[in-house]
Amino acid sequence: MKKKYIIPAVLVLMMTIIISFDVIIGFITDYQWFSKLGYTNTFLKKLHTQLKIGISTFVILFAVIYFYLQLIKKRYYAELGIYKEEIKDKWINQIFFIGSALISCYISFMLVKN
Repeated sequence: MKKKYIIPAVLVLMMTIIISFDVIIGFITDYQWFSKLGYTNTFLKKLHTQLKIGISTFVILFAVIYFYLQLIKKRYYAELGIYKEEIKDKWINQIFFIGSALISCYISFMLVKN
């Protein structure tokens, strides 16, 4: 990894931890509560189910959104008469990838939140 990406990556990681602090505290509290009552297996079953639903939702949504954006881009280029050789669209694909991942992550998290 290039040195110029280390500081932004660390900042993004720190911001993610700070933003999700409430979720982390809630997770720890729930685990301790279920553990005290002797229902650790129930907690883990709930967590396992949430992960299965969340990951599968993320993957499906990510693929649908990403390929939909690619289709829109392809039709846009065709409408304007731009040929793929004429443009360098690597950065557009990266934006589509990151945007699709963020949107899919948000929707998946909201789906399995409770």
